[in-house]
Amino acid sequence: MKSKITIRISDILRDQLNEKAQVEGVSTSELTRSILEEHCNSTERFESENFIENEQEIQEESEVFIENEQEIQVESENFFEKEYYALLDQFECLYEENEEFESSDIVRSVEFLQLVCWIYYQRSGFKILLSDEKYKKFQNTIIKIHSSKILGGELKNEFNKVFADLVGVEGNFFHQNSQLNFSKGILPKFNYSLLNNFIFKKNCGIIKVNI
Repeated sequence: MKSKITIRISDILRDQLNEKAQVEGVSTSELTRSILEEHCNSTERFESENFIENEQEIQEESEVFIENEQEIQVESENFFEKEYYALLDQFECLYEENEEFESSDIVRSVEFLQLVCWIYYQRSGFKILLSDEKYKKFQNTIIKIHSSKILGGELKNEFNKVFADLVGVEGNFFHQNSQLNFSKGILPKFNYSLLNNFIFKKNCGIIKVNI
């Protein structure tokens, strides 16, 4: 069903429509109707094409965004993976160093150093006031010396002479604070030359540490 619409136009536009209708051999009403239909259809097509283009742009932008997100995620995973293995390597190094430290020889301990200092100080003949606990500790240190892989058997036997004196004066305050027999005389029972050779020529079993 066709509806009637009245449109007011200028005289000039009316004349132009009449001339064009005569040229095309149609009525002015038909020409006007075809012009309006073409205009409306072209507008719809334009809007439809714009909508499709916008949809495509949005989809392309979404795909680019997703790709960027995936790249960032991969980079993050690679970064954390590298950090993880770096930390793992550090942990293994520290673990090995800790194991080496825990299993290190008695020669590398503070208690061995204290015993050696005390043995040399005994040679001086000066009185050294030590507690029963300290004498007991020296005995325990000498017992551990026999498990050393660095000290030779000959030097271990020299420490046995010290051990014998420590046991002999145990509980005797007067003898504990006097020079013990292993260090007395021009030629003491304890072979200090053997200990000197171990300390100064063998570097006392010092372990090399890289920093």
